[in-house]
Amino acid sequence: MPQDIKDILVGILLGDAHIRRRSPTCNSNLIFAQTAVKHKEYFYYVYGFFKPFCIKDYSPLLNMNLNKKTNKVYSSLSFSTMQLPCFNIYHEMFYISKIKIVPHNIYDLLTPKGLAFWIMLVLSIFVFFLPNYLGDSENYNPGNPMSTPISIVPEWYLIKNLNCLAFMPITSYNDALSNKNKAITENEGKSGIYQWTHLDSNKSYVGSSVNLGRRLRNYFNTTFISHTTRKLMVINKALLKYGYSKFKLEILEYCTPKDLAKREQYYMNQISPKYNILKTAYSSLGYKHSEEALKKVQSNLQKLNLSKSIKVKVTNLETNLSVEFVSLREAAKSLNTNKTTLKKYIVQSKLFKDIYKLESDLSVSNYDSNYLNHPNSIKIEVIDLELNTVTNYASIRAASRVLDINHNTIRKYFERNQKSPYKGRYIFKKVM
Repeated sequence: MPQDIKDILVGILLGDAHIRRRSPTCNSNLIFAQTAVKHKEYFYYVYGFFKPFCIKDYSPLLNMNLNKKTNKVYSSLSFSTMQLPCFNIYHEMFYISKIKIVPHNIYDLLTPKGLAFWIMLVLSIFVFFLPNYLGDSENYNPGNPMSTPISIVPEWYLIKNLNCLAFMPITSYNDALSNKNKAITENEGKSGIYQWTHLDSNKSYVGSSVNLGRRLRNYFNTTFISHTTRKLMVINKALLKYGYSKFKLEILEYCTPKDLAKREQYYMNQISPKYNILKTAYSSLGYKHSEEALKKVQSNLQKLNLSKSIKVKVTNLETNLSVEFVSLREAAKSLNTNKTTLKKYIVQSKLFKDIYKLESDLSVSNYDSNYLNHPNSIKIEVIDLELNTVTNYASIRAASRVLDINHNTIRKYFERNQKSPYKGRYIFKKVM
């Protein structure tokens, strides 16, 4: 296929043109239609470029359609090419699960010629700025798209104004509250990028998910987003404060799970969403925790140390019998108390119930020593695609405890050099 035909094909695919592929084993064909009266001249102009791709002696079809609402008959012209391999690549770029999309590499695909053909198809959208930007405005006739020569679209204008195309959402739900069920249902099981926008301030949040329907269901659950671990997220605070009716929800793009981070980063770079605290997709790079948050993390780590890894020796001074327990929890359970109480007696070197002597080396036999600083520990980063969080763990075993995943499963993930998310949710990365 010649390059100029490729350019035109991209332009018309952004408009009314359609590529059909009946099955994965079949080749694709191009279908193009326009109203017979208003766009007849333009239709035949486009047909002239693609006539070599049609069967010999092919003639465009004249269709007559009855509009049942107006009871008027409308005519249209259409042509369909042969099923050819050269159209397959464009079907793959412009369609996901039979849904037409704007390819993520549109900046590379769209040339000045392609943009001119697209403008001709959606000319009414651009009428308000065409006289200002299309140079030779004196010779421009809004009633005749063919009067706009391709050469008068300046290259700097394309670069500056392609945002109108790059950020054309797949779907937009202007009132998120009234479109709640529709948004969840239409995006169930689909992987892609979404954006919340506060209608009054125009502040936005860009996120991604391997299952947009499940992610949106969580967003619309006030109990879920107001949970202690989630209510501090800026977007959650905004949704709770202003209400869903004050937000617009958009699906910016559908893409495969492996491309989520790259595509989310692309939109974050272009939009600079104010509600996104982290500036790097799937990473906490550049984010500084508050002093209060750091103290809380340290406190929780200390509790974890004491509850899971401290060996405790308990001696009954009346019988002089000693028993060693593998953890503080097990010792507390045997003595019919809780680990917090037992910890106090250990730290203060007091007899428990005036009869039990408690011995434990907290500085050596703790979680921090056994796991955080172990010479063979592998530090890993875990990306949770469902909760959109990134967490660093000091070892594989530490992550396996928190995530309730067998540590050997995580080890095999690395041994197999696996890239796809574990159970469609977790991505594991080694921290060097």
